[in-house]
Amino acid sequence: MLNKKKVLSKTVFERIPKEQLPESALEDPAVRRAIKQLGYYEVAYEISPNQKEILNELVKLGYVEKRVTRVHKVWLNHITYLYYPDINDLGNFTLDLSIQSASKYAYIEDEQLEAFQSSIERFQKEMTIGHHPHVKELNYGIEFSYLTDVYELKDKYFDAILLGLSKDKLTVALVEPYIVSRVTRGKRRDYKKWRVIRKIDGDLFLKGSSAIDKYIDELEWKKEADGFLIIDDSAYILNPRNLPKKDSLLDRYPIIRREIENLYSYEFEGAVADFIREKYGYNLVVRNFSPPYLDGKELDIYAVKFGDPRRLTLVECKLRIYDENNPITYEEVERAKEIMQKIEEYERDKANKEGDRLKTYKWIFTNSRTIESRARELLKESKIEVKRAILSSNWLRNPRALRIINIENLN
Repeated sequence: MLNKKKVLSKTVFERIPKEQLPESALEDPAVRRAIKQLGYYEVAYEISPNQKEILNELVKLGYVEKRVTRVHKVWLNHITYLYYPDINDLGNFTLDLSIQSASKYAYIEDEQLEAFQSSIERFQKEMTIGHHPHVKELNYGIEFSYLTDVYELKDKYFDAILLGLSKDKLTVALVEPYIVSRVTRGKRRDYKKWRVIRKIDGDLFLKGSSAIDKYIDELEWKKEADGFLIIDDSAYILNPRNLPKKDSLLDRYPIIRREIENLYSYEFEGAVADFIREKYGYNLVVRNFSPPYLDGKELDIYAVKFGDPRRLTLVECKLRIYDENNPITYEEVERAKEIMQKIEEYERDKANKEGDRLKTYKWIFTNSRTIESRARELLKESKIEVKRAILSSNWLRNPRALRIINIENLN
């Protein structure tokens, strides 16, 4: 809620119709129940009863709004042709061509869907009159929709209040947000932090929003905007005041350059997902898995093979572009352990409640040839296996052709 301002009571990642499930999947008790009740199987996350209780209390106090909303899982696909000038040893001036295709999903509500459709229709009209010539195809669609409760922090209090606990007592601070940026894993990421302006009594906060409104109204920074949203690791100003209106899509949406590392990593993750699906027969393979309980972090690949027991495989991908002798580090394993442990605990609790059997595998896929000695100990302790991928011969020259030929155990 501190980053995106709202929390969905239920998030549906995938919806699989009965017709797309193999017969072996029906051996899984959870799949059988879902097919009988709904006609399809959902991979979904719901916030806990304790979280709902806290959010409902914040609704009563006036800080949060609760509503029933329709959420749409929307996909967007584009194909772009990018060309750039080059020179060869004959002294010829040439143009090199790079064809890129990418797909992305987002979860949006009805009003957001209308705004999105309006923007994309405008962009497509601009394409027909010759603008954006590098974009050759642009398509979108709605994969599925569902109803859920949504809790949203009111604009007035967003980014203005920070809650904490000290010796079992509620602490409340009025704060001002600011953004710091770091480059991690080859990508620039924005993070939000807060500086404390003043502290107020926790009992006053618990009297309700009207009791602290006068203090919120005194915050000078609130006159400029309502705070910062963090979406896909990028910061966006929420409700900025007094900014000039810009009419062009080119002005409204900055062009973000994808670093070389991101392109190769993206293709490697896709190759790993394809390998797991084809080699081991997994029914569900989700990339960039980011349920709310990971607090903004994500797992590269989440894969499920239905059956009894159900097989769950959690994968982090670590591609070495420049040097295959660059080892898997302790820090990389530590990060993988943290994310995988949270997912494993959640899935294990869910399976136990439903009386299902679950077997979990945790892998790191890489093309590195070595592992740091410290990392080996942590891998053993965490029961994480490192799989070294043997890649297609031309992957460095053409990342689009990156494929996994075979794998071998590295640890």
